[in-house]
Amino acid sequence: MKRTLLFLFALPLSGACGAEPVTAPVFRPGDNWVLRTLDGYKQDKELSREALTVKSIRNGLVIYEIRSGDTIRQGASSIDYNPVSVDAQHHLQVRKHWQWPLEPGKRYDYPVDDANITRASVEVGQMEKITTPAGRFDAIKVTTEGGWRNNSGRGATGRWVKTEWYAPAAKWVVRSEYRDYSSKGDIANWIVTEAVSVSAD
Repeated sequence: MKRTLLFLFALPLSGACGAEPVTAPVFRPGDNWVLRTLDGYKQDKELSREALTVKSIRNGLVIYEIRSGDTIRQGASSIDYNPVSVDAQHHLQVRKHWQWPLEPGKRYDYPVDDANITRASVEVGQMEKITTPAGRFDAIKVTTEGGWRNNSGRGATGRWVKTEWYAPAAKWVVRSEYRDYSSKGDIANWIVTEAVSVSAD
């Protein structure tokens, strides 16, 4: 079984075209984020809430303590914020979702080692102003689009889209929206995640 840490109104910033490229975050022990997940259809309906704290940085990995209610678990990402997983042979795999630096107009694909996801293509947008319960951030918009397939039953296929706003000052995605679509093109799932608080120097 593979385990992966997965890990408003937006206005473009004036002069965004001349903005400096966004580089990878530099994490430090004690950095902390509280995130909440909302039902996309009813965004006043909170589905879950997690607090992530950087506990250590070693061997190219950032180790997090993740608290959700009374549950505490450990998670990890690569040192440059990419999700990691452990395969059946206990080898560490890094999913290169974030390919730094990020600049408006940059496009790239990355391989996805998942039987149900057929592709992942990324397009970097402009810097935008994003407001969440954690505050107002300058964030770069990153849209990932891909396909999915159901390997059981009739083998249905569809597409999914994830839009993320990464804020350099927060060292994290302060808002994201995920939608996947049925074979007929209808929205099947719509999930919103946003930062409630940020403490990252």
